[in-house]
Amino acid sequence: MACQLTGHRESERFALPKRTWRQQLQHYAPIFRWLPHYDVARDLKFDVVAGITVAMMLIPQEVSLSTIMNVPAHHGLYTAATAPLVYAIFGSSTVLSVSSGSEVSLLVGTILEDIDDEDERVATGIMMAFLSGCIQLSVVSILIAIKSLRKL
Repeated sequence: MACQLTGHRESERFALPKRTWRQQLQHYAPIFRWLPHYDVARDLKFDVVAGITVAMMLIPQEVSLSTIMNVPAHHGLYTAATAPLVYAIFGSSTVLSVSSGSEVSLLVGTILEDIDDEDERVATGIMMAFLSGCIQLSVVSILIAIKSLRKL
């Protein structure tokens, strides 16, 4: 009855705010929000030093973790290169370092050590990473749903 008095339909009451495609892109990929305002003259030298420092730590770590997981070492180099780049596009923290965890590498390594074929080990490791990401996303979506239900 209250919806009829105010003139709003129920669907309008719970509608999400409309955003332009640019706002959507900036929301899901924050790099498009801060990159146009990046001061190259002031910040680039510090970012290059930080990148070299992180690479000096990350490359040996990822190569050794890939060896622990019983997959070829070059897959560790792929992880060392792609994880920070993906986070730079989709993440927004300026003080975060992204890498694999040694505990996870040990667990995956114990599972993969029984597989003889190298290609099958790599494919199984990729599938385990994909399923782990799906589980993490489902947990986050459940938490978001619970929080949104509390607000209603």
